[in-house]
Amino acid sequence: MSAAENWANQKVNTVIWRADIDTSRRWISICCQLLRMQRDIVQRRIQGPGSGKAR
Repeated sequence: MSAAENWANQKVNTVIWRADIDTSRRWISICCQLLRMQRDIVQRRIQGPGSGKAR
């Protein structure tokens, strides 16, 4: 394998790796949002209707 091919492969791997990190971050933030929503719903249920005003 030539040096140029080596370099190109490394670049491609880096790009894929970065895209992977971005995707994971997106998934993590989505999961955090879902957990937060879940927690809000549970708290609202505990407080009962009328006691907690929706933001």
